[in-house]
Amino acid sequence: MSATSTRTGRAVVEDEQAGRGVKAFVALFLAVFVACGLFQLEAWPFSGWALFSHLRTDERPAWLVTGVAADGHERPIPFSTFPAAYRGHQHVINGFDDLSPDEREGACAAWAAEWARTASEADLGGVDEIRVYAVTDSIRHPGSGQRHLRYVCPDRWPDR
Repeated sequence: MSATSTRTGRAVVEDEQAGRGVKAFVALFLAVFVACGLFQLEAWPFSGWALFSHLRTDERPAWLVTGVAADGHERPIPFSTFPAAYRGHQHVINGFDDLSPDEREGACAAWAAEWARTASEADLGGVDEIRVYAVTDSIRHPGSGQRHLRYVCPDRWPDR
């Protein structure tokens, strides 16, 4: 295809190969984009739209992990003070149902050991039990949530 430039009066030849390459790229891009949506794949920069495809309510579920001392005093485990490797505990707990009892106790033992390593003995007082609660809180009324005990990891840890 050719066209005439208005300033110089010379013929300009357009590259038809570039047009086909762009069309192929766009077609491939759209095909991958649609496939990610259909098969619910989250492959950056494509999205399966999972973030926007679920009904949102004013309740937000969460997990609360506590340590129980020998005197019965129960305190939340301060995961924010742990090294980065422990901060994904929510993902571990989400899969607790799929873990064997030994694997669950192993996770609890690791949390208790890290807590003991990062806290002073006076602050911690020893952990005899780890409790995992499912918590449902209201976005409109924070702090009004209910907690339900889901898992207990007793004092049977081999490294103690």
